[in-house]
Amino acid sequence: MKRMVYFFALLFPLAVAAQTTYSNLDDSLAGWGGGMNCTGSCAGGASATIATNTIVGTPSVDGNGSMELFFNGPSWTDVLWWDKLGVNNTATNFTFDFYVQLYNSTNELPNNVQALEFDTFQFIKLAKNKGTEYMFGTQCDYGNGWWDVWNQQQGYWVATSVPCVPFQPNVWYHITWNLHRTPDKLMHYDNFSIVQYDTTNKIVSSHTYTLNMAYPSGPLPRGWDSVIGVQFQMDANANGGQMQEYVDRVSLTVQ
Repeated sequence: MKRMVYFFALLFPLAVAAQTTYSNLDDSLAGWGGGMNCTGSCAGGASATIATNTIVGTPSVDGNGSMELFFNGPSWTDVLWWDKLGVNNTATNFTFDFYVQLYNSTNELPNNVQALEFDTFQFIKLAKNKGTEYMFGTQCDYGNGWWDVWNQQQGYWVATSVPCVPFQPNVWYHITWNLHRTPDKLMHYDNFSIVQYDTTNKIVSSHTYTLNMAYPSGPLPRGWDSVIGVQFQMDANANGGQMQEYVDRVSLTVQ
């Protein structure tokens, strides 16, 4: 009997979870929320006076335009935008890949950035008012000078050993985050890479950072349903004012 099972396994290898890629998320406003609907307490700071996301022709990496994220507001303004991609409760591995460009009309480093946040999320609702929230939060924290990851269960940011180097304005950065979750409901921040370009789109620097950091997920808030997606958030410091970034070739690959 054991030999028969072994032979069967050779003929029919164990199934591997299907890989799905949600690509070019910046090319359409469909599915996107937030902006003026998630500023102030919703995003953990002060409220913007205006917050928009718009599809624009330039700048663009892929030639199909990009999504402009913009807000204006007082000191400590925070604004969050998200894209919900549908239900996928079986996915356990996530690759969040995108290009981002911080805009400044004077080509100088903006003096009003507190943090730039890039998140992947998976909400799993198992029964009425029961489920798990996996919020893979990441941010370049100008305030403390480090890249941070999110401890969902405890509700706070944890500094990594990777310095947060302020983004040069008006050039593209290609960022890729690799993440996974395990049956013990831990969120694993595996590694991420940052490729910086110049104004002629030549590579200036390329780095990959291995983290291997893991933190517990949390319970799904009452009334939330199963869904996966990605988020972008911009936080202003005490100077407040306008913040503007572009995102392009935004994709999420899950398996």
